[in-house]
Amino acid sequence: MASFQTDAIYASLGVTAVNEIELNGTVFPFRKIVISYGNVSQSFTAAPVLPPQGNNLKSGPGSWALASDWVAYFQANYYLNRDFVITAPNDAGTPRVVFTAKQIGSDYNFIPVLYTSVYVRNVTAGADKVKKKNHSLEVKCLVKRPDSPDFDVVYVEKIPYRNARVTLNIAKLLHAELTPDFPPAWNTTVPWKHARSTRKYRLQVAEGDGDPLSFQPQETFPDAYVHYGGTGFRGNLNKTATEWIQGASASQDRFLKLGSEVRWLQTDEPHWLTFLNTRGDITSLKVQIRVEYQDNSIVTVTRDVEGGLLSKESITLPVWISALNLHTVDPTKAIRSYYVRLLSGTDAISEELRFVLDYANREHKQYFVYLNSLGGWDSFLAYGESSYNFTLSNQQVYHPIPLNYQTWQGDMSDVGATIRDKFVVSTSFYSLEQLRVRFRDFFVSEYKYRYIDGHCYPISITSKEFSEGSDGQNYYKHDFEYQFAFENPVFD
Repeated sequence: MASFQTDAIYASLGVTAVNEIELNGTVFPFRKIVISYGNVSQSFTAAPVLPPQGNNLKSGPGSWALASDWVAYFQANYYLNRDFVITAPNDAGTPRVVFTAKQIGSDYNFIPVLYTSVYVRNVTAGADKVKKKNHSLEVKCLVKRPDSPDFDVVYVEKIPYRNARVTLNIAKLLHAELTPDFPPAWNTTVPWKHARSTRKYRLQVAEGDGDPLSFQPQETFPDAYVHYGGTGFRGNLNKTATEWIQGASASQDRFLKLGSEVRWLQTDEPHWLTFLNTRGDITSLKVQIRVEYQDNSIVTVTRDVEGGLLSKESITLPVWISALNLHTVDPTKAIRSYYVRLLSGTDAISEELRFVLDYANREHKQYFVYLNSLGGWDSFLAYGESSYNFTLSNQQVYHPIPLNYQTWQGDMSDVGATIRDKFVVSTSFYSLEQLRVRFRDFFVSEYKYRYIDGHCYPISITSKEFSEGSDGQNYYKHDFEYQFAFENPVFD
């Protein structure tokens, strides 16, 4: 949300009313004095001896002492005490009681009345605040092009001031300009930087009012960044990407990934890590891999990433075993697991994640790739027996046949036939927390794919309800139905 506040919503700030009751002589008993302003009218009667209640004032010679006595009686009145500060100044002027309004406005002006020896009058006329006519804020949002230093205007609107603040949900505007950054090929082993899912933007505003409407000079705010994705409703709702990613130090900054810090991977399983640099520019970016072998020995290697990483820039790194060429580190040893983190030169700038190799023969493997809620690419393995079917969509067209028809001729044809493949698959077993984090995130993703032989094919989840187990279970899995998100007009 972007919020803009003005210090000048009013053309006129109004005036505080000041009223007086002057005592110009002796106030005789039974003198009635009426004070009227706005919707209030209060009547007072002078008396030599005051009863314990009622709107009464002390009678007597007009003097500062009498004016001071009257103050207490006026202050005891609910309406007058609510609306005015009541005093009896002891100065060289005429004895009087002064009523200074507590709020600005014309409703607090006394109606003048001249009585014998008493004058009720308005000294300073109160005036209401007057808002500026057509007071509005022109807001312009510009987003930098992915492949150019130029900015495009994506939003411009004149927003009226209802009060002193204008609020605009710029997240909706900006996220409409973001799209995922796909690799040139899904089997690439080269890291790729993000140009479309992390964008620079700027806001320009100008305040205006009047008829005709005229604007003050435009103000441009410092450039900021928007990143595709976000945190969920219940947790981390008010955190920015920077707050979510950054740890206590750079070595604890998080990858754009949900779930455990340990992942099990098949030897041919694709996997990626996405990192958003929320700190300063990095000129020498490296991937550090600590390879753990079955004999408990550990060898550390690094891989240079070309081009460094600018502040607020994102990058996705292929981190499966062959993408990192880990088999070449020591071909004579079997790898148990490996640890991955990012370096700036020799300094750690990210958390360290562990990948344990799963050498088990998993039958009927299916790999799935998706863009997670944080804007990072993620994947998982499903294996076990699945079921397959397809839906056929076509239309029947009727047409006449010749009188002398042949047996291969008919009066009906199928046209526009397409096939859509559908599958039911089971996930592997996970703890309940891992199941919830990984698969709820997968199911709500807008970008979901089946990974087959280095290619990603878009899919759509057709299941609507998912059981997450019951109390007493230790491991959980999902069975879900999906279909390819495209129709095939021909067989392949």
